[in-house]
Amino acid sequence: MVVGGGYVAVEIAGFLRGIGYDVSLMTRGDYLRSFDKDMVREVLTHLKAKKVNIYETSLPKSLKQHEGGKIAVEIQNQKTK
Repeated sequence: MVVGGGYVAVEIAGFLRGIGYDVSLMTRGDYLRSFDKDMVREVLTHLKAKKVNIYETSLPKSLKQHEGGKIAVEIQNQKTK
């Protein structure tokens, strides 16, 4: 899970997915908000095609570790909280 909407968070999400990790990317607002909106749409489409889970306007609310080490994340949409 990568939390943030700036270029560093987006880049880290792509890098981690590229080396084989399951990745979720979430932010409370817009991704890459200072970038051209058409380019942002292309970047997010590419990440989704690479199986990065994109959560828009959402942040983690809680984390719970299960047996075996898996971590469940409760996600809260920031627009409907």
